Amino acid sequence: MNNKVIYTSLTAGYDDLKQPASIQPDYDYICFSNDIPCSSVGVWQIRKIPFNSNNGTRLTRFPKLNPHIVLSDYEYSLWVDANLDLADSIIERANQLVAENVPLAMLPHSDRTCVYQEARCLTRRLIDNPNIIFKQTCFLLKSGLPENSGLFVCCCILRKHNHPEIKAFSETWWNLYLRYSYRDQMSVTYALWKNNLTPVLFWTKDFYSTFIHPHKAIIKHRSLPKRSFRYIISHLLLFRLYLLYRHFGISWNKCY
Repeated sequence: MNNKVIYTSLTAGYDDLKQPASIQPDYDYICFSNDIPCSSVGVWQIRKIPFNSNNGTRLTRFPKLNPHIVLSDYEYSLWVDANLDLADSIIERANQLVAENVPLAMLPHSDRTCVYQEARCLTRRLIDNPNIIFKQTCFLLKSGLPENSGLFVCCCILRKHNHPEIKAFSETWWNLYLRYSYRDQMSVTYALWKNNLTPVLFWTKDFYSTFIHPHKAIIKHRSLPKRSFRYIISHLLLFRLYLLYRHFGISWNKCY
């Protein structure tokens, strides 16, 4: 067994499990899924998810946020979303970071640098339950999380996951994630801040356009049609958030 592993998780069938551009012999490849009946698909070993949930998103997040539990035999893990084109250049970058003994590397958000901006955008577009987003934002503000503490997307994460600081970060992230939004990037900034961690940048902001599979590429969410019922509701919810930000002195910048 290698000491490095590339892993992902799926709640759909194996037809959605992409094979890497080339097989790296010093990595194992593991996919966590309860829906794939066989023990392997191409290069990927298939393992069951050791967590119970009726929510498919929460289910796949367990291995993603807890590599120290599901992959304790490995020193380094590289999480990749299942829709990622696992190009050789991604592995080369991972190898570079491992050689430098980097404990944590993540991707910067392409549009925003603040979780409070993210909460506003999710509310405006009615992504996830806005009441949960509001409650989570209240928690972050009351906890003292500073504005502009960074925002990261979580489709590709390199971790030395048994390192005590990384393990503590993962546990904080998971516990907060379970309490609030299914959008894991709403919780990761707090977990980093709480554990005094600053991740090394895995890649630049062009990662999406370079590696995300075209038919599943992440695009900017469209604004709601003006004068629609959802549009009116979103702006009422935004006003509630605006009052909260004004109370805590959080800037109300343009949301993309």
